[in-house]
Amino acid sequence: MVKEKLMKVLLCPLPERRSKNELHELLRFVDEDKRRNVQRLFRLEDAYRSLIGELIVRMECRHVQSLSNQHVGVQRNEFGKPYIRGCPAFHFNISHSGNWIAAVVDDHPAGIDIEKILPLDREFMARVLTKTEGQQQCGSRRPLEYFYEVWTAKESYLKATGKGLYVPMESITIERLSIDTYQVNDLTNGKKSFGKLCQIDKQHKLAVTSIDHQFNLQINRLSFPELIAQFQKQDEFTT
Repeated sequence: MVKEKLMKVLLCPLPERRSKNELHELLRFVDEDKRRNVQRLFRLEDAYRSLIGELIVRMECRHVQSLSNQHVGVQRNEFGKPYIRGCPAFHFNISHSGNWIAAVVDDHPAGIDIEKILPLDREFMARVLTKTEGQQQCGSRRPLEYFYEVWTAKESYLKATGKGLYVPMESITIERLSIDTYQVNDLTNGKKSFGKLCQIDKQHKLAVTSIDHQFNLQINRLSFPELIAQFQKQDEFTT
């Protein structure tokens, strides 16, 4: 029997105590473009989410690729998907919602989506689900949770492809293979991909999709202080 590979997911909670002064200090560990993007965010909690996601990826890239922080160059492709310059075998994706920031890293393209479970209107759900999925939701004992499982699976697949909003939701179907495993059927090209579902806590659903292989998840949780402790004086960018 072939052993499925492990795909690494890193989770960091949003810190309860946040301050503009602390945020300003932590911006020393990202490049100028990221600093500007973070500073444009109106809500402090959104700025923290954006910065934490980048720091998680920088931490992991330094470890896997043996790079200094200053040589981790984050760029974007024509669809807006980020990648690390000069590291074609290092793929990552970031998502955040509610109390959690999540990142997936792998040597193949992958996407991740995390969502806080909140009530949603029927019109929005109808735009995400196909007719068959809508019927399955109606027959589910957990209709809202069913929706979030399908939605996060579709979002993670679109993020894995790097095309995001360029592919309509109704052109993708989700087929459950087990309690935590699903298959993505892309009706635009006939391709199949595979993913995993995970309940992070009572309020958050997470999905991870790989473009080209099945896998198991290796979930690593780290606290905000543990993440920040990975960055020292020598990791600062000059301003």
